[in-house]
Amino acid sequence: MKKLLDVDLGGATIKISLFQSNLEKIAKKKIATETHKGSNYVLHLMTSPIQSLLEEHTLSTILHL
Repeated sequence: MKKLLDVDLGGATIKISLFQSNLEKIAKKKIATETHKGSNYVLHLMTSPIQSLLEEHTLSTILHL
């Protein structure tokens, strides 16, 4: 079954959710955006929670920023 990854990049928080193909949410992570540290920092901040979420659900990906 396919899985979908959703990243909601907000001004205060980043919400990362993993869904089954039927849109059932199976996992989520939420972290502070810390926009005051700049856009490059925010992009790198997102990679670790995304990677750990995918690894927890035995999925793999290659993240390039």
